[in-house]
Amino acid sequence: MFWYKDGSHYFLSDNTELRAIRPWERPDSWAGKPWDGWFVGLSRTRDSDVLTESNFYVFLDALRALPEVTVDDTENALQSYRTEREDWTEVNTVMIVPESHWACGWIDWIAIHPKNEAAIKLADEMLCNLSDYPALDEDDWSELETNEIEEWWSKEPVRYRVEICRDCGESIFAARHDYPTEKVFNWLRDTWQ
Repeated sequence: MFWYKDGSHYFLSDNTELRAIRPWERPDSWAGKPWDGWFVGLSRTRDSDVLTESNFYVFLDALRALPEVTVDDTENALQSYRTEREDWTEVNTVMIVPESHWACGWIDWIAIHPKNEAAIKLADEMLCNLSDYPALDEDDWSELETNEIEEWWSKEPVRYRVEICRDCGESIFAARHDYPTEKVFNWLRDTWQ
């Protein structure tokens, strides 16, 4: 056993308390591969905002930067009639699990096996950090936000860009450019949903 529960607290086998990360629990009406013994990192959906996307990939990249550890997860795979791979005898202990969902289309979540104690400890630390501040990497978040706004602006018809320029007090002639002016960009960022 790589981890244990004592009351409402979770611990790794070396007695390190896990303050934020929790083990996977079977949802109601579950039809996929079970992930018993695995822990749940961050997730994202089709409708995730830029901050969620940034945190998801920063979290995943940090875990994947650790030395790779593999585990045999055949026991869980045999409990399911649908798995995306045939051989579960040697799988990475950090992986993205893609699943479909009736309400939001799809969900990707990061599964972490506790055999990889370094990944579990780092994941727990990052989740604790997110409880204090919403971004794991402000620079990454800002870059993704900038790219999304600029891409959206470049694809928006000029007539709508004119309306936005009027709404934020910018010259309507700024709508001709495929990139927003600083004033328009700041207005879009502040009102971005």
